[in-house]
Amino acid sequence: MNKRNTLLSMTINAVIVILEAVAIVLSYREMKTGMFVYYTVLSNIFLAVSSLLVCIFSVPVLQGKKDTLPAFVSRVKYMATCVVTVTFLVVLFILAPTTAGENPIWKNLLYLLLHGSMLYMHFICPVLAILSYTAFEKPLPYNRRLPLFAIIFTLLYAAVLIPLNIAEKVRGPYPFLMVREQSILASFFWAVAIPGFAYLIAVGINLASKRR
Repeated sequence: MNKRNTLLSMTINAVIVILEAVAIVLSYREMKTGMFVYYTVLSNIFLAVSSLLVCIFSVPVLQGKKDTLPAFVSRVKYMATCVVTVTFLVVLFILAPTTAGENPIWKNLLYLLLHGSMLYMHFICPVLAILSYTAFEKPLPYNRRLPLFAIIFTLLYAAVLIPLNIAEKVRGPYPFLMVREQSILASFFWAVAIPGFAYLIAVGINLASKRR
């Protein structure tokens, strides 16, 4: 990792940490502790932690004491980048069309990307995370298990929220998690589609980083 890329990565990650702090405060004001059922909020908190780690461990690299970030920091940042990319693309291709109601999809999309904490969690921070990881951070050596590692977060979220929906302790918070309000076939489709989507994103991010 050269010092220029390290400095650019550190700067972007510092901005992410600041923006995520703002977004978390806004989310708490809007939803209180109810915000913690949202994949968006949890994935962005994860991103904030990973970006903070990148900032901390970039200092020795800039000082010339280390050649690159520790492997565990790169893995955590890769995983966080993947999950916020899932958030971003699910908003674009699933939530915007399915929650539009009678409104035009583009208006619903603008609302989901630009309103309140969603400006940071659905849009700015995911984009910055993708930019930082794929353009300035050293890519991880590819192996077949790496994308599987990246979707653990998504699988754990589903493993908690689906039983809570079945037990009627939580409703949603996303349409594809409302298993009591959709057919078994639809639930099976989403159970395969979302992890599969997350896996393809993880593969794509790793390849984009290596192509740099």
